[in-house]
Amino acid sequence: SSSSSSSSTSKSSLTSSSLTAVDTSCENKLDTMGEGLCALYTANGVDCDEYFCDDCTYAGLCDELCDFCIEVEEEDEVSTNDECKDQLDENIGEGECSFYEESGYACDEFFCPTCAGKGYCDSFCGWCATDVDGTITWYER
Repeated sequence: SSSSSSSSTSKSSLTSSSLTAVDTSCENKLDTMGEGLCALYTANGVDCDEYFCDDCTYAGLCDELCDFCIEVEEEDEVSTNDECKDQLDENIGEGECSFYEESGYACDEFFCPTCAGKGYCDSFCGWCATDVDGTITWYER
């Protein structure tokens, strides 16, 4: 019987384009949007190696469940203020920020710059704006 256990070495290269921030903790970031979402997705056929790997569509969202935990040096961290975007919409699909807000995850209580969901819906919630010349303005409430 052969085992398909893979080493974490192949999963240790992290691309900043797939996440808004690199975090040294090992967690299921998708679960911050609703407890058990990672388990729900994987139970319904969403494969870790095809969807949650570090260069996959949903990179970084279910690292703990998929055993994709990485160690990151301090200087390798990526700033959350380098782009004004809706990472949740980019990772899961257009309209996710709206869906989560309608489901009770308020911008000022969950997606704010100091909240658990920071970086996921920055543009949608009005925390930032990008001018036509590419200048990003960040707002605080």
